[in-house]
Amino acid sequence: MRYTGAARASSMIDASCPRASVIDAAEKFIGLIRRRGKEVRVIVPDFAKSAATLIALGADDILMSDTSELGAIDPQIELLEANGNGSIHSAQSYLDAYEKHAKALREDPTDPVARLMLSKMEPATVRKLQRIMRRSRSTAKDLLRNGIIRDEEAAEKTANDLSDTER
Repeated sequence: MRYTGAARASSMIDASCPRASVIDAAEKFIGLIRRRGKEVRVIVPDFAKSAATLIALGADDILMSDTSELGAIDPQIELLEANGNGSIHSAQSYLDAYEKHAKALREDPTDPVARLMLSKMEPATVRKLQRIMRRSRSTAKDLLRNGIIRDEEAAEKTANDLSDTER
């Protein structure tokens, strides 16, 4: 992301971000920009994903081309594997996999695949990822209400839609 125009009344941000970032960083970044300028415009030349989408949602205007896209708000988290190596996971995909295997195990308590997969998923990690997803939706809603969508219901619906990785 590139911030331009710190001295101008209107701030512009190039919100092309190739990889998802942290919710806190996006929230702090847009807050910093908002304190610097009267109006915040975000430019999405190609795509904005996850944290870049959050930044765009905090703007007063989002400038996009016909081929630009706002991606889902899908926080990424690094989890340690059994061998000690870290790997990046989509929070929502991890939760979806957990729900899928939990449902399979409820339907068939002897399902070996569901048992194996669930044995690798820590309950504390699941709860942490659920909190992260709730926070990302809440942050998106708050940014929208301070930016391009002032109506609370519309902001909540948009935040939920952008958090839906299945769409």
